[in-house]
Amino acid sequence: MKYLLRTFLASLAIFIVIPILNVNADRQLNEEEAFRLLQNAFKTQVALSEKPRSMEEVKESLGRYFTPEYTNDFIEMNVQENLDGEGYLAYGTDFALYYIPFFTYDENTKVGYDSDLNQWYVYEWFEESSEGPVTYNGHYEAVGLTFEDGRWAVDDYQIQFNPDELSTSADLEDEPNNKSVKEVSTEERGIWESVLGFIRYTSIKSLASLGWI
Repeated sequence: MKYLLRTFLASLAIFIVIPILNVNADRQLNEEEAFRLLQNAFKTQVALSEKPRSMEEVKESLGRYFTPEYTNDFIEMNVQENLDGEGYLAYGTDFALYYIPFFTYDENTKVGYDSDLNQWYVYEWFEESSEGPVTYNGHYEAVGLTFEDGRWAVDDYQIQFNPDELSTSADLEDEPNNKSVKEVSTEERGIWESVLGFIRYTSIKSLASLGWI
């Protein structure tokens, strides 16, 4: 009886608390998979400057790694008709937007999840640069990934990214059942303790009065 009672109380506590912390990602992201996707996506972008292609070929190449919206934004910003009128090229500039950043893909490259946007981000800190044609202050850059049509694709680019706005530091998918969990704030921890304390007190007191425990 006592075993069944403890099981019941534990189940009740989980049932009540889960809605408070309903921050799990709809789809878990594997870090290795994310890095490989971004590396291939960047190679595809760079390859568009090597030889003229039809617009259909440009969109098909980008479409393997980017959402249609991101593909259109990249083309609008970076792809132009070849000077001789034969096909299209991505003309590089010193400040080209929508290219995958020069991530190092090591411990400096982070992955995080924003539950408010239901969005995964790969991001990294870039140190200040005061040399060359383009100078900039130290900043984070990020790329957003979404899962649609059965695959991951790049759908966002942030040249000034604030990782503090992420809901959680990603607890990446190392095992099939691993889940991303939001870091619990002091206020939320207090709610947990109050709820569990109330359940423990009222349940045990009531059942004790019945002589069940």
